[in-house]
Amino acid sequence: MFIFAWTKVHCPNRWLFYVDDDTIINAQQVIDFISLRKNVLNRVLYCHMGQHFARRNPQSKWFVPMSIWKPALYPKYCQGWGWLIPPNVLSLLHDTSISNLTEPKLWIDDVFMTGIVAEVAGIELIESLMACCGRRDFELYEKSLLLAQM
Repeated sequence: MFIFAWTKVHCPNRWLFYVDDDTIINAQQVIDFISLRKNVLNRVLYCHMGQHFARRNPQSKWFVPMSIWKPALYPKYCQGWGWLIPPNVLSLLHDTSISNLTEPKLWIDDVFMTGIVAEVAGIELIESLMACCGRRDFELYEKSLLLAQM
């Protein structure tokens, strides 16, 4: 959440492309993508969406006990390897994440910020072309905003 607070203060009118460190960004595609949407003020977040079961195995890195999260499934959320966030949504995500309206405060950042917080804030997740998981396909990269988990 620190990056959201920092960006809100230091770059309030800029888009944020939040990516993992094993992600390759197609800068030209990102610039083109944003230029087509720069004047849009909808409550949207661009990403590759997922919806997964909460991990109940205490040995799992992503273990969440039922005392914290009761439903079997998390809400739809953006996969952690990349989210493209418009300026108006960045501030809304940050403010909602620190409000008392947003519970539970999960430590799984993609589920928390783009699932739970986005749902509370009324932010729509938009499926965007982002390729994942070691696919080294140059044609796919040319059309994508990023290649993840390389």
